[in-house]
Amino acid sequence: LLEAVLQLCEKRTEDGRYYWRNLLQCLHHPYLNMLGIKGEQGIPTHLRKTLRRLEKSIRRGSRFVHWDSLMDECSHELSQEVVTLLDGIYEHVLQRPCTASNLDEMGTWILDFCNFLLRNGNDMWRRFPLDAEAMYRLVRHTVPRLRQNCLAHKSFPISTLYNIVRQILHEERVPFEAEPLMGLQVMGMLETRLLHFDRVFIVDATDDKLPGKPAQDPLLPDSLRQNLGLPNVYGREQTVAYTVYRLCAGAKEVHFSWQEGITRSSLFDGKKNRSRFVEQLIWQEEQRRGDLLSPGQPPLMTAKCSVRPVPATIARLERAPALDRAMGRILTGELSATLLDTYLQCPMRFVRQYLCQLKPLHEVNENDDPIAVGNCIHEALRMMFEPYLEKELHQGDISRETMQACFSEAFEKAELRQKLPPGSCLMLEETAPVRLWRFLQNQHTPTRIMALEENLKAILTLGVHKYAFCGRLDRLERREGLIYILDYKTGYIKKFHQKLWKDALFFQHIEELCTHFPDNGRPTGSELATLDVVFKEIRERVPSVQLPCYMAMAHAANFSPLGDAALVELRENGKEYSLFGNMDQEERQKALHFCTLFLCVIVLHMRHMPWFSALPSEYCGCCSYASMCNI
Repeated sequence: LLEAVLQLCEKRTEDGRYYWRNLLQCLHHPYLNMLGIKGEQGIPTHLRKTLRRLEKSIRRGSRFVHWDSLMDECSHELSQEVVTLLDGIYEHVLQRPCTASNLDEMGTWILDFCNFLLRNGNDMWRRFPLDAEAMYRLVRHTVPRLRQNCLAHKSFPISTLYNIVRQILHEERVPFEAEPLMGLQVMGMLETRLLHFDRVFIVDATDDKLPGKPAQDPLLPDSLRQNLGLPNVYGREQTVAYTVYRLCAGAKEVHFSWQEGITRSSLFDGKKNRSRFVEQLIWQEEQRRGDLLSPGQPPLMTAKCSVRPVPATIARLERAPALDRAMGRILTGELSATLLDTYLQCPMRFVRQYLCQLKPLHEVNENDDPIAVGNCIHEALRMMFEPYLEKELHQGDISRETMQACFSEAFEKAELRQKLPPGSCLMLEETAPVRLWRFLQNQHTPTRIMALEENLKAILTLGVHKYAFCGRLDRLERREGLIYILDYKTGYIKKFHQKLWKDALFFQHIEELCTHFPDNGRPTGSELATLDVVFKEIRERVPSVQLPCYMAMAHAANFSPLGDAALVELRENGKEYSLFGNMDQEERQKALHFCTLFLCVIVLHMRHMPWFSALPSEYCGCCSYASMCNI
């Protein structure tokens, strides 16, 4: 516990915040978890549950934790006695060791910390005598050594001070009395002398371990040692042989285990052979039987272990009644492009995330935070374009100074300095304005901005049912009399291939399925198989249904005349990747109908498929439920 506290203080920031992993290491320690207060009828209430609450808040926060903010978040759920106890932990674990400047103050802190644990540990120290002995050694030996020396009041840098304390702690030893030998004991060969056992297992009984390879002494070789009357290899082997045979004679049952034919890693070393003592025991048994023993014949048994590779299986979940009811609630509620995209990528992930509502473990993100960066860039763009709502925007209307000011304000508002690593934060501050300026230079002008961060809701008729859809449009504008939908992307772009819209056979197959599929009745096995094939073909050829969904919603909401939708790649130079590309108005109307067909197939698959399968892809690496699929 003291080592964990020292590590915590070493990573403390100048403004008094603590690294979350080191803080959890301290809060997980049993000494702190077993602290408590006397409850009703004198029954102690331990601090374990309270510390678990703090852990959840820490895991949802940033990399460095401010204790006051943490207590402000959780103190309203705690009693005054528990808050007082937590204040004691803050004083003895977080505050005093960080502010100590010499050995006398460190010794005083350790003494007060021990007294704090003794006062609030209830009967913990009676039940753990070895820990109590360690506490006694700290108070009676370590603290006087820290406080009673000629350097006790000399100030040291924090690293030097902690290293001195660590060295003194590591030199301390805690004596204890072993319990009587019973059960399973792991022992060395010499420890077994004059002891008797019911059953003995001698592992790795190879000749290089039993009796062992003699060490080469260039100054006193073995032949010279014998002439000088010094212990030699022969005497050592006699000692080992006596120990081995004495152990076998004092045990009811003895098992030797070894590996044969295994090449050693050292250069020029041969293969392992069984010990010469084992050879002697085998020879004695062969003489008694009058026959040679072969491997697999008792008592010379062969250990067999069959190792088979685990076949990769695709996780599959049958559509149970509970899942069917949960899916019904999803389909009768508000659908979104993100929800359909999740199902299109992997139905099993959709089931675990939306139907079963399994929540992944909250963990502090110590790497880059793409979501926070994306929100910051979106906010900067909103502030840049907001003055031009319902106005004509031309090239050069937004100056570089205005762009820089909007980004700086959004950056400070997002508090990215606390969320991102220092290197990533510095890189973002330097590169984001450059890329935003490139984006402004590549904007289509003139244009008229109609809406920014606009919430859109629409009712779509897919098959014979109507579904409520909702979404959020990053930007809606009018170009040359046509309405365009733009969606900002700070990550990689999932591009649509323009050849997709000209594949008449593909869309004819989809339309026939949507037209003749028995949406109100029970489909047959062949109809479900056809639906699954079409669904997987859409999954392979359509990277995302976000833009098709926005276009279908805009058409249902009477946005007219609709032109196109595009993804804006902000991570490079602001280039737009359109959904439809170069099409005339008639071709766009057909493509718009095809967008509705995509949504119809996905919804039919969600409503009628009797099972949900995991579909392996490049998204498995970032899926929170990948470990459950065993792919």
